[in-house]
Amino acid sequence: MEIGRIVSVSEKLSEVLVEFVDQVSRYQLSGFWDEVELIF
Repeated sequence: MEIGRIVSVSEKLSEVLVEFVDQVSRYQLSGFWDEVELIF
């Protein structure tokens, strides 16, 4: 397997990972604020 191909695959994976983390953190933050509003 070529180094270039490994690099492109890992770049793609990191892009997907960043996207996923962004979605999850946004979802958890909104859920967190809903909880806070319920408490107060």
